[in-house]
Amino acid sequence: MAVGVLIGGAGIGRHVARPYGRGYLRFGAAVGFWLASLVVFVGGYMFMGIVAFMYM
Repeated sequence: MAVGVLIGGAGIGRHVARPYGRGYLRFGAAVGFWLASLVVFVGGYMFMGIVAFMYM
């Protein structure tokens, strides 16, 4: 699932950068991938924290 979020983030970033010209597609994909990885990291960290507190 995390890989799907990363690929989707890169695709969305590429789509958002499309109106700005062809040179920005790779930059948009990189920014989208980075933001999606940040979301996956924070979401995973929160999920692990919730699970840890459930079993304390």
